[in-house]
Amino acid sequence: LSFLPGQRVSACTCANTNVPADHPGPSPSKGRGAPEIDVIEAQIDTTNREGQASQSFQVAPFNALYQFDNSSSAVNITDKSITKFNPFKGSITQQAISGVTQLGTEAYGGKAFQKYGYEWWSNPGNRDEGYISWYVGNKTSWSLNPKAVGPEKKTEISQRIIPEEPMSLVFNLGMSPGFQPADFQNLVFPARMLVDYVRIYQKDGVEDGLTCNPKAYPTSDYIQAHLNAYQNANLTTWKQAGYSFPGNSLLGQCT
Repeated sequence: LSFLPGQRVSACTCANTNVPADHPGPSPSKGRGAPEIDVIEAQIDTTNREGQASQSFQVAPFNALYQFDNSSSAVNITDKSITKFNPFKGSITQQAISGVTQLGTEAYGGKAFQKYGYEWWSNPGNRDEGYISWYVGNKTSWSLNPKAVGPEKKTEISQRIIPEEPMSLVFNLGMSPGFQPADFQNLVFPARMLVDYVRIYQKDGVEDGLTCNPKAYPTSDYIQAHLNAYQNANLTTWKQAGYSFPGNSLLGQCT
């Protein structure tokens, strides 16, 4: 089901763990993660050769068979004629909660721009409020709330949360055979992905919503203390980067 090594800096980290050398803080008792929300991963509908937008939330730990709660109280698809749940639900390194929306051909070949986005809200004081809603154009494609990633007895996992961590924006034109095999016979190189603009909005009343280093979830000092792990793309595990996991009270490792 999962080949992940586990959460490196959980809420069970030993109280005497050094911050930020072994835990980003603000204290060792606060669990930290590395969430991912995908505004778009572009793919092709091979039945009609039209573009599709895969819009996903990557989570861990995983549900049995990577099956999230897709009931109407947990998720909502706005237009089921163009948006469907992604048949890919996960692998040994990720669980993907994903919707796929048909795009047509208008935004290809330099003919027009298309808008993609998501609205993401999390409230550490009331986590039931959290949600993620994805958009294609000016229309919501699909959305989820915390029930989609609720607890599961079968795998003995508890509620996963709508992300509260600061996140960075990544834009690239990478191709992956693990995502969708590239059609090299019909692809034309050099290829371009044009980005007209990027806009980020902060909800009224939110403080430190646009920084990568908020007081409640500091990151900068921890990254600087482990710079090789963050700058060397060939180092894909903490062990390869030369770091071990800090002690964990759940495993009886604290003194």
